[in-house]
Amino acid sequence: MGAADPTYPLFPIASFLAAALLLLILLSRFVRQNWNLGVCFLSFWLFVVNVISGMNAIIWSDSNEIKLYIYCDIVSHLQLMSFTVQSSATLIIIRRLYTIASVQSVEPPSGTAKQWDVSIEWILGFLFPILVAGPLYYVVQAARFGVVSVQGCVYIIDDSGLSYLLLYTWPILFPLISILVYYPKVAYTFYRHNRDVNRYLRTNNTITHSTYFRVLTLASIDILVTLPLGVTVFAFAMVSDRPTWKPLYPGWDYVHVHWAPYSFPDDAKAARPVALASKFFFLWKPPALAFVIFSLFGLTGEAIESYCQALRYIGLCLCFKQKVTSRKQGDLDPSALAAIELERHPQETAQTATIVRAGSITASSEAEQWGNKRVHSV
Repeated sequence: MGAADPTYPLFPIASFLAAALLLLILLSRFVRQNWNLGVCFLSFWLFVVNVISGMNAIIWSDSNEIKLYIYCDIVSHLQLMSFTVQSSATLIIIRRLYTIASVQSVEPPSGTAKQWDVSIEWILGFLFPILVAGPLYYVVQAARFGVVSVQGCVYIIDDSGLSYLLLYTWPILFPLISILVYYPKVAYTFYRHNRDVNRYLRTNNTITHSTYFRVLTLASIDILVTLPLGVTVFAFAMVSDRPTWKPLYPGWDYVHVHWAPYSFPDDAKAARPVALASKFFFLWKPPALAFVIFSLFGLTGEAIESYCQALRYIGLCLCFKQKVTSRKQGDLDPSALAAIELERHPQETAQTATIVRAGSITASSEAEQWGNKRVHSV
């Protein structure tokens, strides 16, 4: 049976390539800095979702068969976590950029403000996505999981108003907070204190002028992608479900009555253009955003130097391993081998030596007698 996606295997190749590039970014020194937690969260969850998408596209390339139950349970929750983090990470990035521009420091000046700032970032980037993909999702989870051709495992929610409020408002709310609250503050700070901020960025060793604007560019691109997508998905879901609208929440028993996994047929030809575009936009957004992140941060001089250091480290490890192997497999000194053999089999060695000595004595006496006979005959 042929693949459901006519471009197969383009999507899994792009997903795995994007994951590999993000792994390079995550291993670089730039992402591991304390002030850059938002980019770290975004890169990590994009790495996870790209690996999952590539695997799903291969496993369900030509079917929508329900299988790999435990895998799909885990993947469906990770997808929802990644969906939430992609919007909250942008808010973390914009907040940090505003702090740098206003305070002229990568961290707040006081210890209490620093702890509060770090706590907010970890709540938005880690605890809140777990809350969304865990208890909040379970309240409106209509089935264990679903399986769609090409997409593979997906999460399923009930088509009620509470479902959209609990899960689909965050890709709209977080970008709106970034645009309405922190973007004007960043622009105002640069406008009023342009000379001081630029002087700080040029003289600071932790974050440079170019790095600051690269991070700002990433946040801007993510907002320009996430906000329209979130609004489109929310509006399309509300319009498409309008004929079958239910109460805000139909009830726990009603939502969880059919818990078995669902299998959705490949209806790309019959689907509405908006739904089809939304589906493939969701598929290609993670690898596209991963390529953007790598183009911004993976081709800098510092990143290339870290790649070279990693390659040198790998080369040294391989050389060390070859030396150890050659030493283990190398020839030992014959006297050392004899000593080892003597220690392992002392009795056999002693008996052999006795036999050899006796044989030598016998051979010597026979040679002496033979020599005497020859002399006598002569």
